[in-house]
Amino acid sequence: MKVVLSILLFVVFVSAQELPNPYRNVLVMNGNDITVSVYNYGSYSNAGNHKTDFVWHGLGYAYECGFFFGAEVPVPKGSHADVFQVVNGDSVEYFAHVISDGFTSNGPELNPEQTLRWGLNAIRFNYDSSRVYLDPDRFDHLPHSPAQDFNLDGLPDLWPDAWFNPTANAFEWPGIWLNGQTVGDLETIYGMDDRDNKEFAYYPFPQDSNRQGLGIEAEVHPIQVQDFYQDILFAVIKLRNVSAYDLKKMLFGFAADPHIGGWSDYMDDHYGYDRSENLIYFFDIDHKSIYPGVEPGYFGVVFLQTPGNSTDGIDNDGDGMVDESQWDGIDNDGDWDAQSDDVGADGIPGTGDFGEGDGQPTLGEPNFEYTDMDEADMVGMTSAAYATFGSLYMRDDEKIWQKTTPGYFDPDKEGDRMGLAGCGYFDLPAGETARIGVAFVFGKDLDDLLDNVHRAKRLYAARMGNYKLTKEMRLSDTLCGKRFEQTIPLKWNASDLPNDATLECAVSADNGKHWQPVMENIPNTGAVDLDVSTLSSKPFYKMRLRGFSKEAYFQYQTDGYFAIDNSGSENVAPDLLVDLNDNDILSGKALLTWRAGDVDGDALHTFLVIHSEVINDTLALDGDSLWLYTRNYPNGPYQFIFTTNDGQSTVTVTRNIFIQNTYDMAEQTLLQHLQGPATGQVAVQLVNSADFKYHLYKVTFTSDNDQTFYSVTDSTSGEVLIDNDPLPANGNAGRTFNGFRLVFENHSSALDEAHTGWNAQANTNLNFTVWTSGSQVFPYDIELRFYDHVVDTSIVRNAPLNFTAENLTNGEKPGIFVPDSTGWQPERPFILTESKTDWTKLWELQGAFPQNSEPINPSAGDVFTIRTFKPFADQDVYLFDATPLTGVENARGIPPQKFALQQNFPNPFNPQTTIRFTIAQSGPVKLTVFNVLGQKVKTLIDAPMQAGAHQVIFDGRNLASGIYWYRLQTNGNVKIRKMVLLK
Repeated sequence: MKVVLSILLFVVFVSAQELPNPYRNVLVMNGNDITVSVYNYGSYSNAGNHKTDFVWHGLGYAYECGFFFGAEVPVPKGSHADVFQVVNGDSVEYFAHVISDGFTSNGPELNPEQTLRWGLNAIRFNYDSSRVYLDPDRFDHLPHSPAQDFNLDGLPDLWPDAWFNPTANAFEWPGIWLNGQTVGDLETIYGMDDRDNKEFAYYPFPQDSNRQGLGIEAEVHPIQVQDFYQDILFAVIKLRNVSAYDLKKMLFGFAADPHIGGWSDYMDDHYGYDRSENLIYFFDIDHKSIYPGVEPGYFGVVFLQTPGNSTDGIDNDGDGMVDESQWDGIDNDGDWDAQSDDVGADGIPGTGDFGEGDGQPTLGEPNFEYTDMDEADMVGMTSAAYATFGSLYMRDDEKIWQKTTPGYFDPDKEGDRMGLAGCGYFDLPAGETARIGVAFVFGKDLDDLLDNVHRAKRLYAARMGNYKLTKEMRLSDTLCGKRFEQTIPLKWNASDLPNDATLECAVSADNGKHWQPVMENIPNTGAVDLDVSTLSSKPFYKMRLRGFSKEAYFQYQTDGYFAIDNSGSENVAPDLLVDLNDNDILSGKALLTWRAGDVDGDALHTFLVIHSEVINDTLALDGDSLWLYTRNYPNGPYQFIFTTNDGQSTVTVTRNIFIQNTYDMAEQTLLQHLQGPATGQVAVQLVNSADFKYHLYKVTFTSDNDQTFYSVTDSTSGEVLIDNDPLPANGNAGRTFNGFRLVFENHSSALDEAHTGWNAQANTNLNFTVWTSGSQVFPYDIELRFYDHVVDTSIVRNAPLNFTAENLTNGEKPGIFVPDSTGWQPERPFILTESKTDWTKLWELQGAFPQNSEPINPSAGDVFTIRTFKPFADQDVYLFDATPLTGVENARGIPPQKFALQQNFPNPFNPQTTIRFTIAQSGPVKLTVFNVLGQKVKTLIDAPMQAGAHQVIFDGRNLASGIYWYRLQTNGNVKIRKMVLLK
């Protein structure tokens, strides 16, 4: 079954690491049919959210669930209601059970002042700053792998700058074992600690009494793997005691408030557990959901790896070893092999690092200590409970502790309940780390759930819980370029793999975005026939194999493509793979690549439609690539619609793309607002200096049914260049003409409060409030001019007035209505209308004098002006003078002898870099830095310069990390380059 996994993470950050509080982060993971939102990183889903709880195949399974940590710690006597005493001989000690969690159900646990959340919160970096999780200027998404490169510059957009390795000159993903190594198809990473859990008087940091909790820090790696594992979400947790004190009695737990049949179907929920599998699960007893015909499945959490107890004298995990430890310097299970595992502390063979080839196990090598989960005397799942909802909340630390006491197991119960599973007790000495592995598992029934549990254990043991060397395997016969029907014969050299190895095979028809399971548990016989008769007929399949053995983990993936055709004589629709992704950002000269094919061998006709609100271009596509000059298109959002047709069937692939180029803007002095009332702005982008013409351009507007259009006429030649194009949205540009493009900032009709008020010479202290009670604001500027004698009368009552009103926009005389027949009273409201005969209300005004001040009435010479923002209208005409932008050399097409802009050095840089350039002729030079939004950051040079080589230093210490552009313009020539600021 196909799976799409989406995780939404809503984060509350700790102020100690200078992150906003609160803030929302979003991570979208595609590939599984599990949808989850995470609150505060410790809580999955959230109370009352019916859209992003644990959703599997369209049905929600959990109101809220997540992990928690607890420990028994010493506290002062009487410091909390839950404090208890322990008598040890002649001494009496006092303890409390402290639980740290991220739950929000029934409101998060807060301090009495409701200002601080007691529990787990996200952190930007870990305790010693060796691991950075988020950059402060990249909060919109969490980093994940594979990296997203929206702007197609070859760099991961969402990864922190600290992940850049200057030695490798590349960004590296912080894998659970090795930097740069992933163990799944999609991963993310985040960190959290409990420094704000200040409910109990326990102070784990002697030098910092403001930091409390248990002194723990957790690094979490959610991992998604497709094909056979598509109904599973893994999470690997590195739990570290960063405090000064040992935690001698600690537990790890999972809590869930399930609703298996959907968000409102929870009264018939049941729970169960399997101690031998370390599994707690939930199901709906009547197999019905809130959606007719949709049968709910089983939802479980399996503890794949748990901390060990190395001091209790008990074989906790039943492996024949007692009190084994991952930190005792001993290969407890004796599986370290000098022939394969003696690779040194970095875990990578052939680097010659410490411990490599010395014949002794070294920390960091495979199958030794923390890289071998079998060397922990894992306590496993030690408790399970199903408490009535409302009788137990995560804020009840002592009740949670009692319900997770090792050996406590509730029988099967029904109803609206909270499920708990505990793992304890274990110790976590100061400075040590415990690894915890869990998996959220779904299945259509209990047997299917258990099958997925076993799959989760197999992959976890091979890739996540144990560090095994990854080895490449190869097929004897290539698949690429071949066409298969019904079956695919696979052959490999069995001697390349250990005898105990088993294989599994999956295929992808969309270039590796989604993988379909084909066959698992394939013995290492060297050959197998794969049944692919149920797969769709497609021309572009890829295959991957995994090999599992005690010694190593093996993998293989085809480099090219092969075809599967199960259609018989029926025609098969063509297929189209497009390398663009939604939300990619194109700039400059962009290479578009695709692959169109047909298993029948039919001739194809392939097209690309580039569509926006002002553009609709159709390009015929030959081959599998196209250079697109994006500067010919206005910046903004587009739909790129790829289509291929074999004469009988049509296939379409649509991508939502942004075009975002950096342009110089013409000086505003080159544009004149010749006539009209508009308050908006027209700006000119300089797109291509080679196309500039020595002309004047007139810009006019028309309106129709609340939509505005613009036209551009070449006043020099009389040619209409743009005829009634829709006005682009604010910030977007229109079509290119003669190397230029127009950008508009249009205004809606509204009161311009900043410029409404008395003239500078006015002596009155009367304050006017101006408003309109209608939905329409008329785009008029109105002036009220005061005198020392009667100069006008009001409408309706003909009351005498000592002021006049004038519509400065259209030259008309508005009507004035006052409520008193004796005349205008300064603190009484009055109304301005369209005219004395048209009583359409324009504005209402209310006067008021300052309190405790002597009123000063308006007098002769006092002028009050109401100003508005006004949209572009038919009366508006702008003139753009392009003549100063065209030089003699450029107009004649004479190329410069030498004009160069070199790449800045160093790049990436922090905080300074040097920009070098050469100009062939003396003249004005402009060197400008822009951000990725095209906004000018700094002008480095704007002055005449002599011909020759020059350099300038750019200092980015006050700028955020990211990508910047620098642009050199001189004598009609322009060059642009990109640089990266990494802090």
